[in-house]
Amino acid sequence: MPEIKAALRLTSEESSDWDATLAIELYPQSAPKAVESFQDHSRNGRYDGIAFHRVIDDFMVQGGDISCSAYPLTQSSTSCNPGTGGYSAFWYGQGDQNDMTTWTMPDE
Repeated sequence: MPEIKAALRLTSEESSDWDATLAIELYPQSAPKAVESFQDHSRNGRYDGIAFHRVIDDFMVQGGDISCSAYPLTQSSTSCNPGTGGYSAFWYGQGDQNDMTTWTMPDE
């Protein structure tokens, strides 16, 4: 496994039912554009309020579909299918340069 060069922490402060911290390992040497995009989305609050739509105990959590909720709101909650969307934090020449919600990331 590659050496971890960056890490983020997510902590819930809104629920009185539980208290947890999730450590996320990032591997920029393996996927530099994906890590850079994730970090930028995080710094800019685009993951604030995002739900985990899939949780498998002792294995994984899945979430972070910024096209379904949070910033910017691009779909109504009734028409959104969590886990099927999202977009890059940077324009890499793919998608409409003037519409961030169409930006995609090249293969790494």
